[in-house]
Amino acid sequence: MNKTSRLSVLAVLSVLSLGASAPLAFATTLNVSSDSASIDYRNAVVKAADHMVTTQNTDGGWDWGTPDSSPATGSAVNTLGVTAQALVDAYRLTHQAKYLIAANKTFALLQKNSAPSTFKLRGPDISFLVDLSTVTGDPKYADFAKTGWDNDLTRFGSGTATGFGDSIRDARHSQGWDGLIPWDINLFVQGVTKLANYSVANAAYGADATALAQVIFDDVNAATPLFNWNDDTENGYLFGLTGMLSAMSTVTVSSAITANDVSTKLMTYSHSGAFFDLSDVNAQGATPSVDDHLTTVQTTAYAVKALMQSPQNVASAQPSIDYLLAQQDSVSGAWKDGVDENT
Repeated sequence: MNKTSRLSVLAVLSVLSLGASAPLAFATTLNVSSDSASIDYRNAVVKAADHMVTTQNTDGGWDWGTPDSSPATGSAVNTLGVTAQALVDAYRLTHQAKYLIAANKTFALLQKNSAPSTFKLRGPDISFLVDLSTVTGDPKYADFAKTGWDNDLTRFGSGTATGFGDSIRDARHSQGWDGLIPWDINLFVQGVTKLANYSVANAAYGADATALAQVIFDDVNAATPLFNWNDDTENGYLFGLTGMLSAMSTVTVSSAITANDVSTKLMTYSHSGAFFDLSDVNAQGATPSVDDHLTTVQTTAYAVKALMQSPQNVASAQPSIDYLLAQQDSVSGAWKDGVDENT
């Protein structure tokens, strides 16, 4: 049975949803509200979301690979928010009840697993919950995200966002995936920024987002950084660049490295003007291949998301969006990541 990479599906889906429902500056640049491509974006989002509804486990989550041969088994708790984001995006576009029903099943699972002594709310969980409050007008989801983030700070950061970011940095380094230090921390930068912007009462969380991002740039600007952004042999290298660019496009950081520096370097790994990959073979124009467990579709999706956060880079992202649209499976609505079948 073929499986599909859920994380890649959702990464791509977020890109396309951003194009279809972005602030006016992005929509104008991409012409998604005025040309025929807009319906393609919408259809891609809806088709992928339908796939997630179909493959949702009975507990409200998903397994690492989809479709799952046993939907009654327990779900992977660390991919809930990033997966369920598809449902929020589709509901925002269509207002069809099936997506909200499925999103609430995921919310119920997050609540079920929320014992303070064992629970960790992930960055994409926060984004999912805040977006769900935004599209429904119900603050209960964002309130849950706030409680979860406060718990994260206490359990993993000794009460501070800097301490929390340090814990991610050290964990990823110990795993040998230094490129995932900026990527993983940035997921929290994005979620906590949404939390801060949700209401005036949450505004103080903006300082948490900035402190998290600064952990990234204190490391990459150090004399001996854990993530060397000039060394593309680092595990998770391209993810690291996307995390850097996204974080510094979201909040203000102190850094000798500029956003233009990072976007310029990132674009050197864009092949055929479309997909992002580290492979030397791909640089010669061949078909993209699985590369060091970080496959082309997922890498390209995160690269596009980061580029689209900087208005000057939006036009550069358009060929990659076209590439991603072309890779969607016409039958299931999923994006298949080569031979890498797991999220």
